[in-house]
Amino acid sequence: MVERVCRRLVLALLSLVAAGCDASAASWQGQVGCGLDTAYMSSFGFIDRDANVIEAPDSLLEPLMGHLRRLRRGAASTGDRLSVLHIGDSHIQADMMTGPMRTMMQSLFGNAGRGLVSPLKLARTNEPPDYSITSSVRWQSADCIKRHPSFEPGMTGMAITTPESSFDLTIRVFDKEGRTDGRFNTVRAYHSPSSTPLCVDGCGNVAGADTVTSWCSVIELGRLTDTLTLTPKGGGGVGEYWGFSLENGRGGVIYHSIGINGACFAHFSRISDNMERTSDLAPELVLISLGTNEASTSAFNEEFFYSQIESMVAPLRRVHPKAVFVLTTPAQNFRRTRRGLSPNDNIVRARDVIAGYARDKGLALWDMYKVCGADSAAVEWYKAGLMARDRIHYTEEGYRLQAMLLFEALMNAYDRSLVAERERVVASVGMESVVRRRGELLSEALGVRLTPLELPFVTFDAKVRRRPPLSRLSERLASRERGGADDDAVIDGNACTGGRKSLLYRVLMRAGKVHAGGDVAGLEHEDKAVKGEAVKSVIIRKTRHKEASDDRERVSDVAY
Repeated sequence: MVERVCRRLVLALLSLVAAGCDASAASWQGQVGCGLDTAYMSSFGFIDRDANVIEAPDSLLEPLMGHLRRLRRGAASTGDRLSVLHIGDSHIQADMMTGPMRTMMQSLFGNAGRGLVSPLKLARTNEPPDYSITSSVRWQSADCIKRHPSFEPGMTGMAITTPESSFDLTIRVFDKEGRTDGRFNTVRAYHSPSSTPLCVDGCGNVAGADTVTSWCSVIELGRLTDTLTLTPKGGGGVGEYWGFSLENGRGGVIYHSIGINGACFAHFSRISDNMERTSDLAPELVLISLGTNEASTSAFNEEFFYSQIESMVAPLRRVHPKAVFVLTTPAQNFRRTRRGLSPNDNIVRARDVIAGYARDKGLALWDMYKVCGADSAAVEWYKAGLMARDRIHYTEEGYRLQAMLLFEALMNAYDRSLVAERERVVASVGMESVVRRRGELLSEALGVRLTPLELPFVTFDAKVRRRPPLSRLSERLASRERGGADDDAVIDGNACTGGRKSLLYRVLMRAGKVHAGGDVAGLEHEDKAVKGEAVKSVIIRKTRHKEASDDRERVSDVAY
């Protein structure tokens, strides 16, 4: 009876792992608070999920992936922070794509704050829905789209100024279900070097502003808030203000976005001196999503477009030499001609130039053009209600789907890095052939195909951790390896889960099959003795073998 119950437990667990998640997503899927839905993505037959990868050598992505692994292991609780900067046009300004992307990354790796916000409504343009910046006075604006702006746009691609010497700026963040907490206790204000720093209540007895650089002032509040009113230091002043980074003092991911309606690569290159001031954001990942507007003109020229990309990207790379740069290609769209809306044939030409530049310069690439459906994407996305009537912009659902696809591509790279890291650990203790062979035997014995993440490591603990139940598993597998008649041997639940830090045990916990106390859920037991044995089979005692402690820590370091 005990054997039958344990066998049911093991088979239920492994079938959950094999069928419940895509193999490439086994380490993170189901843990993202915003609800990334691979079944939903797969329901659109025109999406090419097989092509949904970040095209780059793993060696290029490894520093970024290594930092993400550290955050997943708990580094976020120590205040460790990873900064992302996403630059683009109207697709980015509205935050409908970057907002869900921010939520997914912060749900998985920790929330370090809302990040960069710009006073877009004061500049009389659209602002993302999760914050507002208001004022009691009227402001003038400038942006990088204008060839001869009345004053210089800042690092956010825009700036505001007012002739009033006394003014205020009120920043609010809005809570919404499915979005991570946007409250902040630190504000980094970005402004022209000649501007008066901003502070709270004129810097009376509440909070002042420390000038970090000539263009950045920091306001420390000492408590989390969703609303803050800033005034010029000393009660009056003049200046040009670019934006604010809202931070909460915790570790995790902070996802900054800079988007300007109608922007091209050339527009940001015009303000390259101010774009260099993004150095204060210290991004480790820089995503650039441009090219739609360049491709909308009938005078599109590949060589000129290539030079425009270089004029913007090269200065940014000099400022952020250690960052991973990912260029994204625009998806197929329509453009307005004398005959009305027609498919934009320039998009594929722009896509080829962006992809060629990324490969020439050794940058990473996310080919959204191909992932979204190549030259039929605009028609299919519009028919599915994912694209707006202009066939250029997307509906809120369409942008959310794009965010899911980008996040999945990033996490596919993350999973590859996780597998590679674990393989390095296995190799470092000189037992990779043993572990792989025993993983294959376990898979064969249970009749369930293990995912690439599980195959080498479900039996790894049996050797390295040297826990008694796992040692029994190791002995049984060794017997099978020698040709012993052990086909019907029962593999205990605790031997298969491998302890509370193992991959399979964590999947079982998420599925509600095992509770925190070790109880087995969802199984019918005919008597208390059987239940007691089953419960006991998933409780793993800590090892008392001191000689294994070093290897055990190394395994824990690469567990997610």
